[in-house]
Amino acid sequence: MVWEEFERPGAIRAFRVILPEELQGEHWFDAQPVAGGTLVRHTIDGEAVGEYEAIWRDRIEPAHDRILEAVLDNIEAAEATAPAGQAAVTLTEDMRRVVLEQKLGFVATVCPDGTPNLSPKGTTTVWDDTHLLFADIRSPNTVRNLRDNPSIEVNVVDPIVRKGYRFKGRAELHTGGEVYEHGLRLLAGRGFDARRERIKTIVRIRVEQAVPLVSPAYDGGASENEVAARWEAHAETLAKRRHTAR
Repeated sequence: MVWEEFERPGAIRAFRVILPEELQGEHWFDAQPVAGGTLVRHTIDGEAVGEYEAIWRDRIEPAHDRILEAVLDNIEAAEATAPAGQAAVTLTEDMRRVVLEQKLGFVATVCPDGTPNLSPKGTTTVWDDTHLLFADIRSPNTVRNLRDNPSIEVNVVDPIVRKGYRFKGRAELHTGGEVYEHGLRLLAGRGFDARRERIKTIVRIRVEQAVPLVSPAYDGGASENEVAARWEAHAETLAKRRHTAR
């Protein structure tokens, strides 16, 4: 058999058979939080015709069931031995203000080879007192990394006053369902272009650590007004240069 992976709304991973033609089907995994843990569900949808009806019944299905049972057992064992997650951090009023004002977060994830991936997300905003979110508009590498490793860091900084926050936590990927729909509504209400055909995934981040970021520009005793004046002047110089170039 020849399989290919594909994107299925609401699924963690999804695969479908492309050969042979007599055995066509899809199967996928999805997960949802429940009281005391997470429910992982596996679904198969397809059909076998001709000689493959008997091949599926007698050979493929029994082997598939044994492999699936082993996969689910491994998930259960890993969950049982995993260290307890950190408690969520409550975002302060100033943290919320900075995120809502700036709307831009620099998101760090881990690639499969262990190298870092850093990507700016211009839809970074506040979900609630313990969560942030951003939209996957053109973020294939970030989303791929988060499927394999949900650890994430988001830096949001005011470039004028040179202050901000570093948020660390774990990400959830939502391509459908209530979280996805609520994310679209929340983004639209804050002035973002939140058309469903534009946003593939809502990435919701449970914040487990939040620390201030303060520029060394303050090390010499400069006030916030002095630092802001310096960078406002720099921004004005760049703007004049852009206008001259036109």
